[in-house]
Amino acid sequence: MLVKEGFYEDPTLWIGRPGGRLEGVPVGGVCSISMVTAVFPLPAPRIGLAVLCGGNNPRVMFASFDPNTRRAEPLASVSTARLVPMSNYFGAAWSESSRSAFIDYITVGCYGIGTVVDGQVRPLDVTVPLPGGAVDLASALPPVDGPGCTARVLANGPSLSPDERYLAFFLHVCDPVCYGMMATAKGAVGIGEEWRLVVQDRVTGRVDVAGVRYRRPHDVAVTDDGRLVINVRYGDAAGLHQCRITACDTPTLLASGLFSSPNVRPDGAQIVAVKPRATEPTYLPLAR
Repeated sequence: MLVKEGFYEDPTLWIGRPGGRLEGVPVGGVCSISMVTAVFPLPAPRIGLAVLCGGNNPRVMFASFDPNTRRAEPLASVSTARLVPMSNYFGAAWSESSRSAFIDYITVGCYGIGTVVDGQVRPLDVTVPLPGGAVDLASALPPVDGPGCTARVLANGPSLSPDERYLAFFLHVCDPVCYGMMATAKGAVGIGEEWRLVVQDRVTGRVDVAGVRYRRPHDVAVTDDGRLVINVRYGDAAGLHQCRITACDTPTLLASGLFSSPNVRPDGAQIVAVKPRATEPTYLPLAR
């Protein structure tokens, strides 16, 4: 089970088994890597990676990586060569069944979610029902190649359940609009504000929005039966919280502190994550 990733110089995958210690596997052979932005499951023994590649061909590449042979096979990519300053791609999720990718994009502090199609990022086409009126992400989110942005909502942190039925992400509603122009942007717009959790059932098309709001969202993991583990600050507690999207007004705190790379184990009975500087993964039981 892949549980965390390294960044910048000498990126390393950290793989751990129940009751065992983490083992580091270098991934420098994938490309001229500057950052590993996401990991995703693939049929064993291969592991999915989303990486920022530098060099003469700067891009985000989705790759199938074999930790035994340390060889990578490209799955999809999108160029970053023509992005304007302060724009980039980050977190990502991969659909093995459709061979398609979901990806975060940032334009001068404004966050969006898109799909990678033929080397291009297209805004995610999802309508989200909200108390003040529904918002259509496909038209409300800013273009990735714009010099600035104005939008009613921001979105980030896409995640798929193992069976790929549920797509989850975080949503921030701005009042009245989100904005960040090249000359005036001061960090990520909305990053410290309140975010909602959204889950789309990709079979029925139903979209649910949790009533509870979070601050500083990092990751969300989704089980095949719709349970959620959210890596956020909720109230005074930063940590891993569990709930169901249809009953998420009072999430249960599983563990306090900072974590990275929460993943649902295949049997859906545990979540595995890593604390900073830890040498062993953290396994936490999930309530049914």
